[in-house]
Amino acid sequence: MAAQASATTTTINQDVTLTATQKQQQDQNVQSALTADQALVTNATNAQGVLDKKTSGLADIANQHQSGETISQQQSDAINVLDQQRTTVESAINTDPTLTTSTRLAQDALVEADFSNAKNAVNNATNADDINTARDQGKQKLASEHVSGEALANQQADKSNALSVLAGQVKQQIEADTGLTGAQQQSQSNNVDQDLQKAESALTATTDADGVNSANAEWIKQISGDYHQASQSLAEQQSTINSNLAALAVQVKTEIKADTGLTSSQQSDQSSQVDNDLTKAQAAVSATTNADGANSANTYWTQKINADYQVGVPLATQQTTASTNLLLRSRPILA
Repeated sequence: MAAQASATTTTINQDVTLTATQKQQQDQNVQSALTADQALVTNATNAQGVLDKKTSGLADIANQHQSGETISQQQSDAINVLDQQRTTVESAINTDPTLTTSTRLAQDALVEADFSNAKNAVNNATNADDINTARDQGKQKLASEHVSGEALANQQADKSNALSVLAGQVKQQIEADTGLTGAQQQSQSNNVDQDLQKAESALTATTDADGVNSANAEWIKQISGDYHQASQSLAEQQSTINSNLAALAVQVKTEIKADTGLTSSQQSDQSSQVDNDLTKAQAAVSATTNADGANSANTYWTQKINADYQVGVPLATQQTTASTNLLLRSRPILA
């Protein structure tokens, strides 16, 4: 019986279909059976009883060895478990709203690679323990590939804050553009504020990371586009206005010179006044610091230069008046 127990134990410990825990349990079962069966033999009361107990005892000890499933079956079962794990993890990845499509694809690729590696490890295992180790390590590795992104609410808040900063920067650009009038600056700044509100609403309505990024990109473009640089810089506007005032001065002086109702002295005085006002006007325009100032100076000095021409009494009227006066002076002499 002891020899049978030893042989059975050896068989158990060499059985690749059993795990170490199973082998240990079966070894204990062999020892327990040996002890019990030896007691039965000892307690037998005759030769036949001894023979019967010995025969049944040898069978009992041998039966303590119970092989596990075949290695190929265990490998197949382990691979099925890994396949289920792969499906579960990929499903979690692909329904995770915190991940972008590109991140999902990257994590799915890692899952597929891990599954292939784990499957190979299982197929290369030669005993039950190695199969289970490869299976368990594979499951753990597969599960680790799903890494959620930042909470969707945080992503939305981050993008919203970034858009708010952008809106402030764009409004600063608008305010700093001296080529824009106050009305233009106000209009553009209002558009920025309105678009920021729309952007925040659009972000809040998103349901996944892709939606957040898409809304963010769209409204970055929109808010940035709310600033329309002045078609002319302030310096260009000042130059244009000064040129126009100079042309106006020429026109007014031409009108003065052509006015036959003015005396030469009056024409000279008015023309000089035009020249003086033009000098003042151009200096005033050049001193302005924004488009509104330039336009205001232009309006004022346009009126001022135009007003420098004071129309004379029509020549015909003067001639009539002079003739009348001469006639009146000549009457007493004729009388």
